[in-house]
Amino acid sequence: MQKRLVHDKSNLFTSIISSKKLSFMARSVGFLKLKPKKITAVNIILSYMNFISGANFSFSNWSISLSNLINKKVSKQAIFKRINKNFIPYIKAVLEEILVKQLKNNSTRNCNLFKHFGNVYLQDATHFSLAAHLVSLFPGNRTCGAQRAVAKIVTIFNLKKGCFTKFDLSYFTKPDSTFTDLIYGVLEKSDLIIRDLGYFMISDFEKIKLHNAFFLSRMKLNVAVYDVKTNEQMNLAQILKKKKRFDANVLISNKNPIKVRLVALPLPKKAVQERIRKAKADRRNTRTNHSKEYYYLLGYSIFITNVGQEIWEANDICDAYKTRWHIEILFKSWKSNLKAQYTEPDRYATETSVKTHFFLLLIYVSAFIMPLLIMIEQMMHKNKLIMEISILKLTSYVALNLNELLGMNLSNKTLETIAYQTKYDKRADRKNFIEFMNQ
Repeated sequence: MQKRLVHDKSNLFTSIISSKKLSFMARSVGFLKLKPKKITAVNIILSYMNFISGANFSFSNWSISLSNLINKKVSKQAIFKRINKNFIPYIKAVLEEILVKQLKNNSTRNCNLFKHFGNVYLQDATHFSLAAHLVSLFPGNRTCGAQRAVAKIVTIFNLKKGCFTKFDLSYFTKPDSTFTDLIYGVLEKSDLIIRDLGYFMISDFEKIKLHNAFFLSRMKLNVAVYDVKTNEQMNLAQILKKKKRFDANVLISNKNPIKVRLVALPLPKKAVQERIRKAKADRRNTRTNHSKEYYYLLGYSIFITNVGQEIWEANDICDAYKTRWHIEILFKSWKSNLKAQYTEPDRYATETSVKTHFFLLLIYVSAFIMPLLIMIEQMMHKNKLIMEISILKLTSYVALNLNELLGMNLSNKTLETIAYQTKYDKRADRKNFIEFMNQ
């Protein structure tokens, strides 16, 4: 009976990676050496999922969750002993296995905006504050002269398949630009990568072109722009004062210039005022002594890409870049609904406990949240139901009902109920993300 209970509670998770595979991976890295009596490789992960959405991270809460899962007494000391130097390689290997399987198995979403591309990747990072004594391991920003400890999770999300494909756990002060190579483990011909300014590297754009792939990025305003025919430097601010819009091929950089398409579109007056206000309030900008041309260019959305005009019009580029908000919403759902913030008391916070928390969080997201979303979408498509699912509502629903969901047979009827409870609210004033993607 107990074995059946544990099997039922792991049906969705082990449909992606089997209990047998999990045990094999645990032994291969030395996490398990003898046959476990109570704490198995699969149950330690499932019990984490079971408590983290509803309780703060602690080994006491973890032991309660595991005890309830297997119907046996488990002390917090027993779990603490398992979280050793071999546990981190184990859960990292589990996470990597899940990401590979998701990328292979997930079907591609229909999307008019990106129909000319293979995979569409969004790369971004989110940050989490940690105990102050971890500052040497996770150096962060400075507040009132004191440096804080901040962890950084760098992610690559496959927009068309609806799954994460790469993660990296690092620290706040490590520049985003050092993570540009993360994409090359998955990037293929005709794929598109969309990034913000933190990942702006001209040499990296050239590498993406050599892979016969595409990029879309905002343009750094201090990068020199040159005419393709004459190689003379262009004054973009002066050009925009005359034309108001710009869409043409240019050369960027003055050392090893590369050819890109530069698009500049005017912003609404309210957005311009807010940009200028923030630029003047930023103490870093007072040191750089920005020119009048710089502040003028803040009135425009300026992008660079190697996607041609035969595929995208200028407004399409602006719309494509807006899809970056999807990954921001995912980050918000982690922090608001999945209790992603590390909350272990400062005296117990260690590098191992921090890594344990975040890697298990990423397993939770990758092996349960995102697959559940895909299952719902596939069910709706098969039954010709017209509903768009809100990831914020879905993560909130999962957090409130996770114990039941882990032990539930996810039939079409169950998925329809979840879909109804987590669908977007219809709004006349704006489109939701799915409507925007398919417009």
